[in-house]
Amino acid sequence: DAILLNAGVEGSGEGSQVTSLSIENYDYVYGVNVRVGDLWIQDGTPLLRQGGSFVITSSAASILPMGGMPVYASSK
Repeated sequence: DAILLNAGVEGSGEGSQVTSLSIENYDYVYGVNVRVGDLWIQDGTPLLRQGGSFVITSSAASILPMGGMPVYASSK
């Protein structure tokens, strides 16, 4: 058994600079990119048989952030 976690959004297009990003968009990005993974692990663990695995993907932006995407990069 395996459960694949591959969630990611960069924002709603209102601008990606930390100084102009609304708290609602910040919460949305972190909600999808961080919290969804946590919830999948909590809810999915009982579904996995012994020896099952979670496969969690991320983004190259977590290692080499691209300009203009600080919230996305920090959430990955």
